[in-house]
Amino acid sequence: MTKTIKTFILCVITCVITSSAFAGTKAFQASIAPGIAIHDRHQKIEGLTLSIWGENPQVSLALGIINGTCDNSAGFSLGFINYGDSYKGVQFGFLNADKKLQGAQFGFLNLAKDTETGFQFGFINIIQKNKKWFSNFPNEIAPFMILINWRLED
Repeated sequence: MTKTIKTFILCVITCVITSSAFAGTKAFQASIAPGIAIHDRHQKIEGLTLSIWGENPQVSLALGIINGTCDNSAGFSLGFINYGDSYKGVQFGFLNADKKLQGAQFGFLNLAKDTETGFQFGFINIIQKNKKWFSNFPNEIAPFMILINWRLED
């Protein structure tokens, strides 16, 4: 094994061991699917999440193919698909979908059902709370927009 791989494995092991020292949260999560993971899908993660498909409440850096969050979550998500209940932070992915967003989404398709302060950059951008086209500009653009969309609370 190369030195880099050994160092990475040692870091992962250290994260797993030390994550049990935190009372209500864990510092590291690795997940193949929500039911096949180091920690239960309801365990809050504050640190790093590596997933093929993960789904935890979190305040973390989430790297994976599918990054799902539940409850109130925050951080930075980089994946093919990012989705969640209430997310505060930045999402980069092909598809980003949240019930409530506070932050930014960068992807091909961005969807937010509700947002107080949200920005979207991508091919298709949908903010369902925006009711009319340019009726409250510059605080919001439209319910559907190509390239960019946003909503800022008054």
